[in-house]
Amino acid sequence: MNFFFCVDDTNLKSVLSIPKFKNESNLNKKTQLFSLFIKKDRWQVGHPNCDSDDDFFYIDDKKHEKDTVYFLANFSEVKKLIKNKQIYNINNLTNTNPAFRANLEISNSFGGFSSYQSDYPYDMVKLNSGILSSVSILLDKSADNNIIYFRNIYYNPIKKNCIYYIINSNNKTILKKGIVQTNKTNKINIDKELIDEHNYFFTTDITGIPIFCNEKKHHLSFEHTHPPHHYILSDNRFILVKNLKEKFYDIIKKNI
Repeated sequence: MNFFFCVDDTNLKSVLSIPKFKNESNLNKKTQLFSLFIKKDRWQVGHPNCDSDDDFFYIDDKKHEKDTVYFLANFSEVKKLIKNKQIYNINNLTNTNPAFRANLEISNSFGGFSSYQSDYPYDMVKLNSGILSSVSILLDKSADNNIIYFRNIYYNPIKKNCIYYIINSNNKTILKKGIVQTNKTNKINIDKELIDEHNYFFTTDITGIPIFCNEKKHHLSFEHTHPPHHYILSDNRFILVKNLKEKFYDIIKKNI
């Protein structure tokens, strides 16, 4: 089961396109698009009035409500989604190979646009072990604006404040820290001085997807990073990443 989300930024327009097909077959006609949001500390399920055609559901800024996420299911499955205020995995509809993805496109008022193939797997909603991602891979020091959109979906309907860090691994210093919130698309502006091969975006108690956006002369680039072990060609890559994370934990402890 996958969730899908939009970018909650008033400076940009966004369109989320969710397929009505998977690999070589169409979805069952009983499959519908549903929304999921928090109201009065409880999960609420909605049936969005979105545009659609034979191939896609479309959610744009006019149809989207802030921090809402979307998923595919039929009505009988939705009844099992929420129990004891938690969300559960109700189907394997989007468990495909290659991965089932939506397209999330952003654009500005000058005609610049970019998109990436997005999803938020259910397997991630119960994680709170933190993330580690290089700042320099997808941001550009020469760009006019650099932003990290950090999306978290957590299985409990809570808005919890957590801390993110920008840490330099070379001189072992915290260059920036701030607040990110669960069940939200967080926007983090990144100063040019922070874009360096030794600098990392790091969290300790919140997991999510960091999406990197830069704008240069009104042109846009928009993409997410993979977990660091995807970039290491070694049999012990998970141990290497674990050791690197422990190094960052030590840096934080020494700077408290």
